[in-house]
Amino acid sequence: MLELRPYQQSAVDDIRTALVNSSRNRVICEAPTGAGKTVLFSYIVQNAEKKGNRTLILTNRTELLTGTGGTLKNFGINPVYIMAGRKYPPDGNTFVGMAQTLKNRIDKPEWLDWFRTLDLIIIDEAHLQEFNKFFQEDIFNGKTVIGFSATPKRGGKQRQLGEDYDAIVHTLTVVELIDMGFLMPDMYFGSELSPDMKGVKKDIKGDYSESDMFKKYDTPKLYGGVIEAYKEHTPNTISIVFCSNIIHCVRTCKQFNDNGIPAKFLVSKMSKPKRPYEDEPLDRKEASPEWVRYWEKIKYYEEYNEAMSMYSGERHQMIKQWKNGDFKVMINAGILTTGFDYPAIETVVLFRATISEVLYLQMLGRASRISPGTHKTHFSILDFGSNAERLGGYKMPRKWHLWHESKSGLGVPAVKECAIPWKDINGKLGCGDFILASSKICPSCGYIYPEKKQGADVSLTLMVEQSDGSVKPVKPIDEMNFEELEAFAKIQKFKQMWVIVQVYLREGKEGLESYRKFKKYNHGWKTKIFSHIPAKVIHERMQIDKELI
Repeated sequence: MLELRPYQQSAVDDIRTALVNSSRNRVICEAPTGAGKTVLFSYIVQNAEKKGNRTLILTNRTELLTGTGGTLKNFGINPVYIMAGRKYPPDGNTFVGMAQTLKNRIDKPEWLDWFRTLDLIIIDEAHLQEFNKFFQEDIFNGKTVIGFSATPKRGGKQRQLGEDYDAIVHTLTVVELIDMGFLMPDMYFGSELSPDMKGVKKDIKGDYSESDMFKKYDTPKLYGGVIEAYKEHTPNTISIVFCSNIIHCVRTCKQFNDNGIPAKFLVSKMSKPKRPYEDEPLDRKEASPEWVRYWEKIKYYEEYNEAMSMYSGERHQMIKQWKNGDFKVMINAGILTTGFDYPAIETVVLFRATISEVLYLQMLGRASRISPGTHKTHFSILDFGSNAERLGGYKMPRKWHLWHESKSGLGVPAVKECAIPWKDINGKLGCGDFILASSKICPSCGYIYPEKKQGADVSLTLMVEQSDGSVKPVKPIDEMNFEELEAFAKIQKFKQMWVIVQVYLREGKEGLESYRKFKKYNHGWKTKIFSHIPAKVIHERMQIDKELI
């Protein structure tokens, strides 16, 4: 029987509190990779079973489903697996099912009746889009829903997390988990060989196009650079390599083996390309674009088939061989990013670029777990995509939100306060958090900004006009109350931070607390806003405090 770590118990308590405060009984628990998300929800499921509640755990991958089962059994739970092909709803108390399998049964009356009998829904990797249909079809109405994710983030035209959840429950940061001995620190190695990604197209998810990226990486110089980096910095380590696409994996794997480094690859099955309907031209110079594309694809297909017989095979067997030590380096493209745990991994090779913070952290997370059975003291990152420059380091603090901008490129990243004094189209007030000035939706509370600015009356009795056309306050600034400070700032077109600085200089942190209550902001506002106050202002206030002593 597993016991919760102290921070995991705190997370369970925070989840309960968040559910009490949630109008829809829906929250997300954010926990970095390696923090033990499956342990957390297994404990929650165990308690649900004791109360006689029926639970469904939704996942999106076979590996997640299998791994989840193992953790549940450690808590004395024997789940019923809902596999593809099951025609009728199962009996039991706890169920584990693939999202795609259950999505195909939503429209069947007997399955709808079964969904109504559930009390608790656990969603693993809740940031993914595979679960949208359940919310859109109101399948979870009236149920308690707890999502789990190391990276609760969406972007672009993806469905807003705030449409489905009311709060994010945070656990600990990566640095805190490292300090407590539950995660490994990293050793980062960048590469000057990282290709320039300018001009590379984006796919429908907003990330770099795999085919365009492959063209950037498919060069002898880069293949040789990866081999040299591995030999120099991480020789003979258990490693996982992330490539751009299938053929990139094939060629990278061949390079490792040709250089005396045993390696194998795991990829999705490549389908044989279809011949064009028209006859094959005798003269290739006169070939249509369809035939040119076909010849390129068939060449890749033949190369893939040849490599499969030498360096790949059935997924579970390959992973077993890797864990048994038959070879050190596993190469993949989008296969082992989530739902795969092998704590002994010592090196992550990013032989690709990404603009997805979620994917980036998932790849690094494959090696971040502690490995008590080995002598692992850290894990190494060989970055051939300038990913850390683009997305930050592994230990960088990150803030996750339920709401995101639906469009990108909205201007210069200035800051504004989410403190609009009027309600938005959903009757929501601003929360007081500081956000990008370009934001149309507040990522903290979901406030939707109007297209046009709405006017607000400001008292002009505070001001007196001068002969030169300027204005000055009727009373000294340090004697103004909060309303008067805000009115003065409005007339002078000062930013909200000006008001906060005046309050802090005048009354210190006690003043900020009084201002928070005046604005009816949440309790965390003071801590967040203090990080935005300039250092020179804090120093000035410290000098004032010394004089008062």
